[in-house]
Amino acid sequence: MRIEVLSRTTQAGIDNVATVERRTRHLLDRLDDRIQRLEVQLVDENGPKGGVDRRCRVSAKLVDGEVLHAEARSELIPNAVDRAIRKLVRRITDLRGREIDGRRRAGGEAVAA
Repeated sequence: MRIEVLSRTTQAGIDNVATVERRTRHLLDRLDDRIQRLEVQLVDENGPKGGVDRRCRVSAKLVDGEVLHAEARSELIPNAVDRAIRKLVRRITDLRGREIDGRRRAGGEAVAA
């Protein structure tokens, strides 16, 4: 999985970018084989004023070509990243569940009504 971090925030320095990459790899480790490329965008919408204005938007291009997005806001960049990545994990696992259900139905297994 290739990770690209794009930052437009005063709170994200070089250390934060490395932290974002490390945390992202940790949270997505079990789904690494399904994700081809991940883009993490960090934005501080109000600048140094503070508040719940740090936004993290993640876009994942899966190996099957599907693109999924998730977004979260928080006062701190790491919290916004964690929330956005966790939303993305749920979307990927939900998608995987739908694929498995579809294969079961196509395979002729009985499906309870």
